[in-house]
Amino acid sequence: MLFHPNCWLERAIAELESKPRLETRGRKANALSDPNKEMRNKILRRRASVVQRLDKEMYGEMRPAKLSHLTQLIEGLKVEIVSFGGVPESWN
Repeated sequence: MLFHPNCWLERAIAELESKPRLETRGRKANALSDPNKEMRNKILRRRASVVQRLDKEMYGEMRPAKLSHLTQLIEGLKVEIVSFGGVPESWN
């Protein structure tokens, strides 16, 4: 069966519109409002900063008081993020 190029394009567009494609790549979107997303991102960035400082402390001069302070900060951030979508699995 032969089609004119315009007829073929119209048929292809109609076919694509009849079967909408659902995006399956990447992780699922978080169902938080914008202010809550912003707060969650702030907590995630603070934790990344604390983990970086903890790594620096572990491979530098070990100060037990500083290590305990940083681990307490991480535990506090776990409690804080619960109300903003839960604790990420990578934090456990």
